[in-house]
Amino acid sequence: VKVNAPSLLLLLWRMRSYDTVVIDEVTGRYLLWLPFFFPWRKRVYLVVHNLKSWVEPRFSYGFGGFMHSCLRSFILKLFKRFVVVGSRMKAYGEAHCRNKAFYFVPFGWGEEVDEKDLPAGGRPLSVVVPGTVSARRRYEGLLRAAQDELLRAKINVVLLGRPEDDYGRAVVAKVKELGLSNIMVFEDYIPKEQYHACLKGADFIMSDFKVGFQTRYGQTEIYGQTKETGVSFILLSYAKPGILPANFMGMEEIE
Repeated sequence: VKVNAPSLLLLLWRMRSYDTVVIDEVTGRYLLWLPFFFPWRKRVYLVVHNLKSWVEPRFSYGFGGFMHSCLRSFILKLFKRFVVVGSRMKAYGEAHCRNKAFYFVPFGWGEEVDEKDLPAGGRPLSVVVPGTVSARRRYEGLLRAAQDELLRAKINVVLLGRPEDDYGRAVVAKVKELGLSNIMVFEDYIPKEQYHACLKGADFIMSDFKVGFQTRYGQTEIYGQTKETGVSFILLSYAKPGILPANFMGMEEIE
């Protein structure tokens, strides 16, 4: 549900008949809507992606950061049930908020491939990097590999996401400036069919993300501890080997 004033009033009216309401993590001004759900807090499960920003808010990162942290801290006190997408996130939440209930519900995944979808041999290796092209990930190593004379004919790289910030736009511009025909980039939304086709045809799925990720309000979220990456679930869904940062702690359940 996209929340605006009319839809919020309608949703609050319907709450009387709902047994459970799951609210995905919201940010910015949308945090202002959450206190309206307080009368039905026993039915509400709030999905949290940036856990540290909730349980250890930073109040000293400018006026915006201060207001954002105050709202999160207030909302954390209102609600009792939180859903996280990683088992280590659940343990972290329980250690820091003993009077709250945390539930581990992983990103949904299904088996997306069968044997006939497996890529054929005798061709360049396909390395797919899913996710928006942004400062949360590093691409310099891939750009160097794509320019190497020995590797250029042996690998094809797909940056499977549109640029999200200035860094991402700079990466896409650099690929075009260098004329790297063995790197596929996108500048807009990727159709679902093309997205699946790229992942099915991959030999490796790679994500060189920064394990310590700083949010816009100055909080450092740790992938594998207070935040989770969807790449782990993509590897399962498409039955592909993955290349991930060496210091990333994946979930024990799927290691």
